[in-house]
Amino acid sequence: MLRHLLTVIVSALIGSTVGTLIWTVFEGGTGAVDPIKFSARLAVGTLWFTIPGAVLLMAATFALASRGHSQSQAAIVLLLLGALAGAAMLALFSPYFILLGAVFGALTAAAFVCIIWMFRAYPGSNPSARP
Repeated sequence: MLRHLLTVIVSALIGSTVGTLIWTVFEGGTGAVDPIKFSARLAVGTLWFTIPGAVLLMAATFALASRGHSQSQAAIVLLLLGALAGAAMLALFSPYFILLGAVFGALTAAAFVCIIWMFRAYPGSNPSARP
């Protein structure tokens, strides 16, 4: 259970931080007096979206594992679901934010899939069976 909680929290942190850095680079800077402090605050603010997205990804992971899908099949579905969920979350504010939401969602989903493989946290996998 701890592996699943860590997967959700760490993937949300990574998706939020990397998405904020990418957004800052593409915007050509923040225009703020202290860009590091601004980027850190923005990354913490985007956690309001990436944490629920990571919880959604974990729920989808359990649903896919209970239906007998392999980890690689689930990874493809999770990457698509992450991008769609991120786009849907930010589309609620404005249609101009759909692409930004899709990027944050895809980054969170990519981190989620990588962490599941690292922690061997896929619900159908056996953590004691090491290759």
